[in-house]
Amino acid sequence: MKRLLAPLSLLCSSLLLVFLAACASPPRESFYTLNAPALNRSEVAQHPASAKPLLVVTEVTMPEIVNRPQIVVHESANQVVLLEQQRWAAPLQSLFSLALAGHLQSKLPQWQLALRQQHANMAAPQQHRWTLWLDVNNFALQARQGVQLSAHWSIRNGEGKTVHSAQTSLQQACAACDNSALIAAQENLLKQLAQEIADVSLRLNAQ
Repeated sequence: MKRLLAPLSLLCSSLLLVFLAACASPPRESFYTLNAPALNRSEVAQHPASAKPLLVVTEVTMPEIVNRPQIVVHESANQVVLLEQQRWAAPLQSLFSLALAGHLQSKLPQWQLALRQQHANMAAPQQHRWTLWLDVNNFALQARQGVQLSAHWSIRNGEGKTVHSAQTSLQQACAACDNSALIAAQENLLKQLAQEIADVSLRLNAQ
């Protein structure tokens, strides 16, 4: 009997160790991004003096409360939760800037779009140039409610003069959404912001 109990005891101990090791494994991290159409970088680089209007996304600022690696969820007016295992795949400010420029490119297919760094590397000055300056006031995921996006933005002409300034506030309800759906809702608000900026850009360029 003792000979039978010894292997059984060893097997139980081994299974217990495997179970404990599995329980001790850290939770798997999930990473998120903001998708958008790609910029036509080759055209901007090869034809810096093109007659096409150029809109440069010069600066995008983000509130510190959300500009961090973790996804931030607002639980209440005075409480936020940092989801340690739910993170942005890159700095949120960079993701937002690139996604905004990409959505603007889709709204302005006859224009050239560039980020500030890309425009700085151009070989020659660009005619018909406009610059976009955007200060994000709120880019919040709200638990059991939805998402919000508010931003103050302005467009300047080639001489650096502000020719349009606006405050945009958008929201989308999403009462029973998981994190992926909330991020998708944020991206939808970003598309709406891009549409508003594109409409103003077309009107300014036509004057």
